[in-house]
Amino acid sequence: MIDTLFIDLDGTLISNKLKSTTLYSDLALKYFNNKNLGEKIKISLRKHCSHTFKTLPHTDFLKDIGWGYDWDNMFHTDFSGEDLRLNDLKNVAEEYQHFVLGLLLNEYGKSEHDHALIESVIAFMKEKWLEHYSPYSDTHAFLNKCKHYKKYILTNGLEDIQMKKIYHCDLYDSIDGVFISGAYGIGKPATSYYENVINCIGVDKKSVVMIGDTWSTDIIGAANAGIKTIWKKSHNKVNDKREVDLFAAIDNLIEIPDLLLSYE
Repeated sequence: MIDTLFIDLDGTLISNKLKSTTLYSDLALKYFNNKNLGEKIKISLRKHCSHTFKTLPHTDFLKDIGWGYDWDNMFHTDFSGEDLRLNDLKNVAEEYQHFVLGLLLNEYGKSEHDHALIESVIAFMKEKWLEHYSPYSDTHAFLNKCKHYKKYILTNGLEDIQMKKIYHCDLYDSIDGVFISGAYGIGKPATSYYENVINCIGVDKKSVVMIGDTWSTDIIGAANAGIKTIWKKSHNKVNDKREVDLFAAIDNLIEIPDLLLSYE
């Protein structure tokens, strides 16, 4: 019998689709006077962030917690947490931000030494990024219909960023706990991460199902840990060819309550 749900956050419960479009369009309009440059600026910033990421301290730690995929997080986090490596990263954050934005400004015909402009862009990104996240249209209905299940969010990333998203999208009161990779130094798809969660809450893994959209971390990772999986199909290309005996594949979260009832 299933009585516990492990649920991924980004791409499963919440969407950042607006962030991928309007945030950078707004930035392009404000600083480059051309809203249509938004997509190009996003691509340029991604390129510069990705390249500069390799120069950061503790890149192994960041990759282990799945942070490296969110290339612009360096502009959003305050690096709060107990891990001493976060303090090292905080110390280089300002230099990283100025360097990356300097490259971007230079690419679009502005001075890479305009520190006032760079500080303004940083402040804009810190202020605006969170408002572009939102729960999917069926997220709250799904959580409400699963009231009698224990529900835990399992998410990769830094603690301060992920918790801000959870509160912003009004999810916290609908769940029983949150496990963020940044607090443990390891994340999905590591078997040890899933086992840590299982041990922490004291549940039988046979009674758990993992719900997520990312095949390589949510589905393969949970399956390797002996946990049943529900894959929320997404438009992301699945490059991992390893097969998994799925409990179910769904298009929308609201399908899940009836699936679980039929299993019982």
